[in-house]
Amino acid sequence: MFKLKSVDFEIDENESDILVALDDDGCFYELYIEITAKEKEYDGNICSPIIRTNQIETKLKNTQELIGFKFTVSTMEEAYEREDMFYLYEHEPFEYQLEIMEIKDDKAHVLIKGTVVEDGHAEPYTTAPLEVDCWLKLKYE
Repeated sequence: MFKLKSVDFEIDENESDILVALDDDGCFYELYIEITAKEKEYDGNICSPIIRTNQIETKLKNTQELIGFKFTVSTMEEAYEREDMFYLYEHEPFEYQLEIMEIKDDKAHVLIKGTVVEDGHAEPYTTAPLEVDCWLKLKYE
């Protein structure tokens, strides 16, 4: 599920994953998350929203330690500085809490709840609630 305001989008599984970067000892040191939704009508426009986080640093040692991992970006300013972006019409920052609930067969059950900038050109800019509940494949770098 990828829900923006009251619109449910289908996730494009071929374009969505968690990239896990490993250090020289094979320990996780950062994650990158990308989730792409399939095209659908949203507020009169055909859109394909994308969530893209920059590096999320961890001190995790293996896949099982990902279970229960939480990460929060509390403000739009923090998201902007981190370069975490939500793309609807243009790239905009978004505040969110991410949690990895479960791991099975190199896939992670991920929950994301937050607020996205829906229209960054409006004065003041407009926001919308975001909820994502999905399974993402784990890719290792």
